[in-house]
Amino acid sequence: MAVYVTLTAIGVGWAAFVGRPLVLVHPEPWLGLDPLWRHGASLAGGAALALSTIGLTRWWVKRFAWAERLHVSFRELLGGLDRRTVIAIALASGIGEEIFFRGALQPSLGFVATSILFGLVHVAPRRDLWPWTVWAMAMGFALGALHGATGSLLGPILAHVWINAANLGFIVDHDPRPEPPALDAPRLVHRSERR
Repeated sequence: MAVYVTLTAIGVGWAAFVGRPLVLVHPEPWLGLDPLWRHGASLAGGAALALSTIGLTRWWVKRFAWAERLHVSFRELLGGLDRRTVIAIALASGIGEEIFFRGALQPSLGFVATSILFGLVHVAPRRDLWPWTVWAMAMGFALGALHGATGSLLGPILAHVWINAANLGFIVDHDPRPEPPALDAPRLVHRSERR
């Protein structure tokens, strides 16, 4: 959690240092949205991104062996997180990473460089987790595009927190592996059945 608090502080500090004290607002949005519509459009886009990502994740786990293996690997890695911890991680990571990457770095480094850097920061130390790295880079581009287009960081924060909360909860609560077959219990045979 301390890492995400540090990312938030660095992001806010960097934005202020370069003369952008409003870290939640992109200085040069791609769309010329009225400031009153900017945040609403961003939140709507964030909700759509979250719902589609969560649905896609569940479909992939049911449909593809690599996604099931990734799910099982994370399940073993995370252990039995409780609901409160899942929510705390989702909030801290979603807010911290969005303020740092999209809010502070994207206006300074650009959309492409920041999205690639976001993916590289998520490089997994184990080969079975590498699909997560690719997915993180793709999400970096999606979240960055939402921020760049609308000019508001609220939608990317909403999407990131919601996706992390839902997917961490799914990993903890759902084991996609088939249950082992139940062993047949020995049946007592009545003497009259033996004949």
